[in-house]
Amino acid sequence: MLNVNVIELLKVIWNTIFPNGLSREVILYLSSAVLQAYAALIAIPFAIAVIHLQSKYGYISTQILFKRLNLVLKVFTIIAIVSVLSMILSLNDKYLPYILFAEVITALAPLKYLIKHVRDVFSLKPTDILHDLGYPERPAELLKQGKVFEAWNVISQGFELARACSLDPVLHSQANVVIWEIAGALHRIDWNSDVREEKHTGSLDLSGILFNVVWNMPTHIVEPVVRSQFKPNPIQIEILVREIANGFMEKPTGTFDNFLEHVYKLVTAYYEVDTDRAWEIFHSILLVSTNYLKSCEEEKAKTIIERILPIEVCYGLQICDYAYKHVEGLPQVTDFGEREIKIYGWFLRILDILKDYPSVLFHILCLEKLEDILEKFARKNIPPLQILLILALCNQEKAKLPEYMDKIAESVLEGLTNKVLKILKENKWRPSFDGNSLKIFYEDEEFASMEIDEKQSKLVEEYLYSLNIVL
Repeated sequence: MLNVNVIELLKVIWNTIFPNGLSREVILYLSSAVLQAYAALIAIPFAIAVIHLQSKYGYISTQILFKRLNLVLKVFTIIAIVSVLSMILSLNDKYLPYILFAEVITALAPLKYLIKHVRDVFSLKPTDILHDLGYPERPAELLKQGKVFEAWNVISQGFELARACSLDPVLHSQANVVIWEIAGALHRIDWNSDVREEKHTGSLDLSGILFNVVWNMPTHIVEPVVRSQFKPNPIQIEILVREIANGFMEKPTGTFDNFLEHVYKLVTAYYEVDTDRAWEIFHSILLVSTNYLKSCEEEKAKTIIERILPIEVCYGLQICDYAYKHVEGLPQVTDFGEREIKIYGWFLRILDILKDYPSVLFHILCLEKLEDILEKFARKNIPPLQILLILALCNQEKAKLPEYMDKIAESVLEGLTNKVLKILKENKWRPSFDGNSLKIFYEDEEFASMEIDEKQSKLVEEYLYSLNIVL
């Protein structure tokens, strides 16, 4: 009984809508209405989305939107095909009920999908964009396929997204995720490979990608960090910097100096926010270099020692000097001494590199900065114990240098030795030995000491005797 009533009700509704029966004009009107409705549903929201998202994320969001629009256009194409077929088949009246049914299904079925798609577009997050770009795996996969230009395009879009997030107070927390993903993408790259892609516009290899990364750092990473009140987590910056440094170990190009210049700006930007983490940003590069030297081939080690470590030492000294000047400008507060001790610890880490790789001293271009810092610490009653050992090691290393380096080595050793002797004389400090302990005496009292091994003790003793210093 209920089924009969429903059927009767449907007949009444049908006769009300189509009093003269179903005609071809109805099908044509319905097909046209469906097409126009879906065209408006697609065009208007996406036009608004382009303006909205481009203002937030820049050009990269437009590319992602067009990629997503392709899926919607495929659905719209199906609707258009069904509508055209309906118009053609409507010439035969016997197909009209079936055509009407097909039109209704075509109009209603994709509606939920399209509304969801439009909602997803307006709520697009940086993580969604990264997912669409294929982070973090895609750059490495493209490089394995020899698609170097496309790999760089994906990396550069990540940098653009990082800039947009860093400069937007609402999105600044998302910058950490973006920077982490960029670091993850760089980590997956095999920097030791020799992949290169040739095009009519030029060629690009991994050294070129490193060059482009460094070229983009000021505008996409450094400037936003310096300008933004809400800075990305320094740990994420440290990880990114470390991954770029890993690339330079395999591809030590001339842009390493520029890279460390950008890192120096990052360190100074974070210094007042988080002093310890600011130093760790730079220290992570030192760790990359020294760890790499433990396992690399002799020829590569020579390149790192002559071209990479000297630049690192100079920027490390520059950071110490910046920090020391910052402390000098502070009022006398309770943690003043603690900050000085912390900076001295950083300075010792730089000296450790010179101690482990003495020949680096002959390649640095910041000898005056080293002498200046030694004088500053001497004024705070911190004697140059470590530098005495380094000078002795360098004096021994000098014999292993090629002939063209002789005059440079003599000049460096003479200049630094004279500065150290001047500091000792002005402060009335006298070096001495007690077993394997190198000590500094002020008048007749022990002032400072440093434990060294037997071989080092002998080297330092011989070197000091050569300078006519009475022990």
